[in-house]
Amino acid sequence: GRAVDESSTVEMSAVAAPLLVMAVVYLVYAWDRVVVPVELVEVRGAYGLSVSSSSLIASVFTFGLALTALPAGLLVVRWGTRTTLVLGALLFSLCTAYVPVGFALADLLVMRVLAGVGEGFYNVAMYSYLARLTKTQRGAAAGIATTLFGLGMLSGPPVISAIHGFSAAWQYPFYVLAMVGIIGALALQMLVGRDEPSQPA
Repeated sequence: GRAVDESSTVEMSAVAAPLLVMAVVYLVYAWDRVVVPVELVEVRGAYGLSVSSSSLIASVFTFGLALTALPAGLLVVRWGTRTTLVLGALLFSLCTAYVPVGFALADLLVMRVLAGVGEGFYNVAMYSYLARLTKTQRGAAAGIATTLFGLGMLSGPPVISAIHGFSAAWQYPFYVLAMVGIIGALALQMLVGRDEPSQPA
């Protein structure tokens, strides 16, 4: 009846803002994944890397991502979803910003692995948040998140190339993406409640 509909509307409005910010950060997360491959020639030239070393820089984040699932789950249980979300977003954003100011292959590899760790934290925390929504909210939000990630991977290269073209500096896309991610992390800190929005229905 009307009471049920109104209750559902109130519940959805309570989570709409954090879900929107979460989605934007997830989009930036997808762009962060492709910024190094898009700028690989410039990164390789700036650091004097071989083709194999630069390829490793582009892909090694997956190692951090693979190592993170269990620790991230434990972190969500111990510190909560909000803290894990914010930590993950800050970590992968700061590691993205580090690429243009690094020193050599070793520190770049460490930062790229840590970027993967941050992505793993964010992934687990985001889906933990979604799992605590009602069934209707959870299904819609999970579908939107998956769609956004796909769109992010597709739109990332032209967006990054456009930022590069606007600034005429290969470092600029790294800083822009990192800044948006950090702003998103701060917004999540304010918008995501300490308690979960609701229990599974």
